[in-house]
Amino acid sequence: MSTWISEAGRAGGIFALLLGAAGCGAVGQYPPQVELGPPRFVVAAPSGFCVDPAASRIAERSATVFLADCAVLAGRKREGSVLLAVTVAPAPPEGTSPPDPARAAEALGRIAARAALSRSGRAETVTVISATPEDGTLFLALADSAPFPGGAVDPEYRRAFAVVAGRTVSVAAYAPKGGAPATSDLDAVLRAALGAVRAANRG
Repeated sequence: MSTWISEAGRAGGIFALLLGAAGCGAVGQYPPQVELGPPRFVVAAPSGFCVDPAASRIAERSATVFLADCAVLAGRKREGSVLLAVTVAPAPPEGTSPPDPARAAEALGRIAARAALSRSGRAETVTVISATPEDGTLFLALADSAPFPGGAVDPEYRRAFAVVAGRTVSVAAYAPKGGAPATSDLDAVLRAALGAVRAANRG
């Protein structure tokens, strides 16, 4: 049962590049993690979440991986929950460093940056509610009025950009439309997902 499909990506400026221990255990055909490489990079799900392979777009060096409630994917639970999307950009050329996500906050006032964050590629659909740099990570609270391909989600969502093991990673947390969890819950799931990816690529 594939619940979601890949979010359409039209990006420009720095956000185009930025966009560019596992928890639940496998449930049927829904694994707890996927591996990219070389160089090896693991996208691991936080506790309670599994990978939806049919919804994800996974290449050798880059990917957009969708993570959903394991029980929802397996058909044991009908109600939706937070949907996570982890996008991994290709490793930068040897001798260069990935962009600093925290500095990207400076670009959010530009039309190109907001268009890169929009599901439709149109800056006017995106509202930046807050942008918080924290320890090299950029945490965003956003609202996007553009349709979400493959399922209905609440317009307001959370996103984080970070550099993990030399790769630029974006993690987004979406709430189901009409059943949005508390803001603190959405933030907590976002941080758990980012923590799972970091833990899987440590060392």
